Parts: sequence; structure tokens; C-alpha cells
Amino acid sequence: AGCGSSLPPVTGGEPALRLLSEPQYRAVIADLFGPQISVGGTFDPLVRTNGLLTVGAAQAHISPAGIEQFDRMARSVAAQVMAPDSREIFTPCTPKSPTATDDACARRFFETVGRMLYRRDLDAADLQQPVALAGAATTQLGDFYAGLEAGLASMLVSPSFLFIADRTEADPDQKGKLRLDGYSRAVRLSFFLWGSTPDDALLTAARNGELFESSGVRRQVDRMIESPKLVTGLRAFFNDMLAFEDIDRLEKDSIIYPTFSSAIAQDSREQTLRTLTHLLIDEEADYRDIFTTRKTFMSGNLGRIYRVPVDRPDGGWMPYEFPQ
Repeated sequence: AGCGSSLPPVTGGEPALRLLSEPQYRAVIADLFGPQISVGGTFDPLVRTNGLLTVGAAQAHISPAGIEQFDRMARSVAAQVMAPDSREIFTPCTPKSPTATDDACARRFFETVGRMLYRRDLDAADLQQPVALAGAATTQLGDFYAGLEAGLASMLVSPSFLFIADRTEADPDQKGKLRLDGYSRAVRLSFFLWGSTPDDALLTAARNGELFESSGVRRQVDRMIESPKLVTGLRAFFNDMLAFEDIDRLEKDSIIYPTFSSAIAQDSREQTLRTLTHLLIDEEADYRDIFTTRKTFMSGNLGRIYRVPVDRPDGGWMPYEFPQ
């Protein structure tokens, strides 16, 4: 463009149906219910496509064992959310009785949490199943919150949660063409910048049609870049791009590399991610500086490998700059 040439219009990727990756699943649960919620278990591996697992997620399927694992995780997460010491934080209403059904309060809970889980506003059909399930479980167990737990677990295994669906609609500006709807635009923005689900403000902008205007998109992107969640999104991107999941399977001959351990392997990943986030977010440096910077971070484990003293009694992280 600087040379006077015209650039072709920018187009996004083809609409797709993508399975949530393990980092995305964990980030969504932490964002919605807090980092104290434990997500155990294993995930079916994704196939790396064009260098990225997030691209391969569009060709992913869930195996029978994977469905069982998602069900166990859903039940565990729902039980933690509805535990006696946390249920009031997430329930936007008080039931008429803690031992009896209250469809109105249950519907309000599922409408609130479901909007974030499904990444869009819910309709009557979306709410019918969890409300009915919650009512049946409450009647059987005599516990309103056990009913909410059952309904929430069902939402956490719903395809509407587990799969990121690109929804399209007729494009009013181009006859015969389709465009992503507002919610799908919000989802693409959120998982790209934050590695997680859209927040309330982004979903509201999607509902109001703001994401069809460049000014609306710019306003949301500026807001999202200022959020601490940007660090999570950047770390998720480089975790994927650099195939850091391979570190979990890394093995070395203990005779040749006597100081190697799984802790050192994990610290090497963390060192890289800390360096990238500091350079690109904290210092707002040029992306190309990644390849030439001498600034990094050092832990006690890595200090022994690099023969660098780490002046931290707990062996934790500290900034470090290598000599010229």
C-alpha cells in the first residue's frame, strides 16, 4: 500500500466448528468460576494443522472415552461451583426453599451462566433442558442446589459449550453472500486475544450489532488489549505455535544430562513465555526483538543449567539480562 498498490479486501477464515482445546477449556472455567476450580482429567489430543492445534480443532471429534472424560469433568466442576461455600457467589437469586424446586430462580441461573458458556444469548429451547433436569434432580434429592449442579453439568457437556461454532447470516451489504453473525465475531476476537470466552461487554456489543462497524470493533479491541487477559491469550498463542505440549513428553538420558528434570523442562517453557509477554506487552517492543533480545527471566532450576546465580531464597523467578 505504501508503494501505491491496492490491497485486496481482507477476509477471515472459512466458517468452521472447532472443539475447545484443553487450554481454552481451562481458561473458560477459570474466567467464569474462578481459578480455584480444579479441572482434572485428560483431553483427547488435537491434530496439529498448518502448524497450530487451534486450526486442527476444526477437524477434531470427541471419542467415546473423551465423552466420558468430559462428563466426569463437568460433574466435578459443577460440584465445586455448587459447593456450600461458593454457591451463593454464582447464584443470582435465592430459592423459595433450599429443599424444593424453583423454576424461576433456576432459569435465571442458567440464563446468566449459560450466556457465558454458550457465548451467546440463550433462547427458550436452550433453557428448557437444564431447568427440567434441575427440577427433577431437586425433587429426587430434596436439594435445590443439587438440582442446579445437575443442570450445570449438563450444560458443560453440551455441544454448544464444547464446540465453537461459527454462525452465519445473510450479508445485507452483499446480496447472496453470508457473513459471521455478531456473536461469532465476538468469539473470534475473544479466543484470539484472550484465549477464552467473551465477557459480558463483548457479548453485549455483539447483540447490539456494534461488531459490524469498524469503529465498534476498534473500540472492543482497544479495551481487550488493555485487559490482563491479554497475557493469557498471548501465552496460549505461543504455547500452540511453539508446540510446547511436547515438553510434557520430553525425556533425556540421565547419564549424559544428569541435571535434567521435568521441573527444568517446565521452567524452560515458562522462561520463554515470560520473556515473550514482557517484551511484547510490558515493553511494547517490536516483534522482531524476540530474536535478538538478551533480556529474559531466570529461575533457580535454570540458573544451575546456565551457571547463573539466582538471588532468590525460594529459587523463584527474577529478571536476567545476558551479557553482550
